[in-house]
Amino acid sequence: NVTGVEDVKFSLLTKSVDWILLELMDNAVRFHPSRKPSVEVSARVSENTVIITVADDGAHIPPEKLINIFQPFYQIEKLFHGQTPGMGLGLAMIASTVWEVGGDVKLYNRSVTGIVVELTLPRLLT
Repeated sequence: NVTGVEDVKFSLLTKSVDWILLELMDNAVRFHPSRKPSVEVSARVSENTVIITVADDGAHIPPEKLINIFQPFYQIEKLFHGQTPGMGLGLAMIASTVWEVGGDVKLYNRSVTGIVVELTLPRLLT
């Protein structure tokens, strides 16, 4: 679970958020050059949203490849990491899950090394 949002209700079930975070952690390990990434997870709560950010220190994704990153079966790791097991569905499923509840997903390169995945989830106001 993400610290700081325990009492905040948002549009995804806890199981879905847990699955998304596990998928992102798995990706961080699989695509890190040494398979030992440093991963930072943080959350910000605003009046209408919860923004969960997952940042790692792995390889950058070529900018021209970022545009297709959420398409099903898209596997850029074959282009610069060699063969990595998987079907290319993880990020597509994450995006679909978040978009289905009216949220947004962004993925971008960090300034030095690694990537950032930012999940913006609508907050349920009680």
